[in-house]
Amino acid sequence: MESKIFTKLLIFGAMNTAAFMFSQSTENDTITRGKAIDEVVITGNSNPKASIKTSTSISTLKMKDIENAAPRTTAEIFRTIPGIRSESSGGEGNSNITVRGVPVSAGGSRYLLIQEDGLPVMQFGDIAFGTQDQFTRFDSFVSRVEALRGGSASVFASNSPAGIINFITKTGEKEGGSITQQLGLNYKNYRTDFDYGTQIADNTFLALGGFYRIGDGPRKTGFNSNNGGQFRVSLLKKFEKGSFRIYAKLLDDRTAAYMPMPVAVSGTDADPKWSSLSNYNILNGALQTINLQHDRTLGNDGNIFNSDVSDGMHSISKTIGAEFNYDLGEGWKFEEKIRYSANNGQFIAPFPASVSKGSDFFTAANFTNFGSAVYSGTNTPVDMNAYYMKIALFNVKLNNFNNFVNDFNISKKWSNVKFNAGLYKATQNINMDWIWNNYIQEVSDSNARLVDVKNLSGTFITDQGLLNYGMKDWGNLKRNYNTKYDITAPHAQIEINATDKLTIDAGARYDIGKVTGTFSGGTVTYTSRDVLC
Repeated sequence: MESKIFTKLLIFGAMNTAAFMFSQSTENDTITRGKAIDEVVITGNSNPKASIKTSTSISTLKMKDIENAAPRTTAEIFRTIPGIRSESSGGEGNSNITVRGVPVSAGGSRYLLIQEDGLPVMQFGDIAFGTQDQFTRFDSFVSRVEALRGGSASVFASNSPAGIINFITKTGEKEGGSITQQLGLNYKNYRTDFDYGTQIADNTFLALGGFYRIGDGPRKTGFNSNNGGQFRVSLLKKFEKGSFRIYAKLLDDRTAAYMPMPVAVSGTDADPKWSSLSNYNILNGALQTINLQHDRTLGNDGNIFNSDVSDGMHSISKTIGAEFNYDLGEGWKFEEKIRYSANNGQFIAPFPASVSKGSDFFTAANFTNFGSAVYSGTNTPVDMNAYYMKIALFNVKLNNFNNFVNDFNISKKWSNVKFNAGLYKATQNINMDWIWNNYIQEVSDSNARLVDVKNLSGTFITDQGLLNYGMKDWGNLKRNYNTKYDITAPHAQIEINATDKLTIDAGARYDIGKVTGTFSGGTVTYTSRDVLC
């Protein structure tokens, strides 16, 4: 078999609108509409078939389709899929994703499930500060993306009434690979993707790939916002009546989390006008600043907890999985998919709890016995005509988001009928600490300064911009969630080819969920002065 290794150069640049891409095309990249509709799809189907013959609403994206869309994040890929709404303004993760006609009722993707090779990345798509797209990264190791909207999605997967997006990875059956370089045009961004597949023995195939990147990201944070990567490997053995595959993934990636931005609004309700505030460009500004890069607070165990704001959304996932399918003869087949993922990390990002001009911000109504305000580390009084914010520093430690998934299916095929029955078993841990702090910061997109406040006697009531340990106005928000979900779901599907032009599909699924765990949280918020005293 002839080995084909090729190199591509992609240049991405966020020009405040979209990315630009230049690539060297290859014959293997080219797909036609005819090939697309004849492509066999496996997502949400007990009987894989060409997409034109399936009764479900499903779309397939090949690597070439994704390259042409030039996405800057994984969630931006979903915008290419008809009927999928993806709001990815928050960065690489924490995106709002749904299907046309279904509302975004919470952060994340409550009604849509993201899968890798037919199994969910997370059991729930709307876990606060731990959404499933935070633990999902697209790279050149992905063979294609299949998206199923409605239809059989809720029968083939739990927590997916609106649809499924399935990342299907390479197995090494296609000889060759690629190396891809990405360079930012108007911001620092360096990323390398690679993948390679080959046959290593009779009917035995090896594939490996991943990416590594470092850079600022499209918004000005003042530090390296993107830092990390992913590595994946797959080993496939095919035999006469089936196949066995084992695979693994290591993800350790840091990306900035972008929160709502302060913006000037004028005009009328019927004709509003939006514009940037002075010193803050809403097109490329960020709330992050090098002057608030390190955060110190008391953890929920009573010990000092230090955080680096440049970690942003820090996602760590160590995954191992296996697939086995076998033809038992006389139309009987069974398939087993199993995977374990050890997930943890952190989510830390500044959120503008309130914004106003200095003359309205620094008052006795906001600060008891207010005397004066200076920029932290100086004796320089603040500019009362400038804008300032109370920053809620969202700081969530993702202690344990481990999950286990097992999906067993057995099927029987007659001449015009195929029946499938299966049992899905899964567990999902959600163990996280909320350890938020409250800071005062100027509105600026260039190394925004922190602000310290003095009372009437000249005593500081803040410490290097830190006003409160916790969010006093929001009930403190020092919390711990420690829960474990156990899910059992028997399911069955039947497909009847009634005539050459009529196929009837039906299915049922019964989800049984149990949760055990604890919740704890304090209600007393301490000011920095309480600790200093």
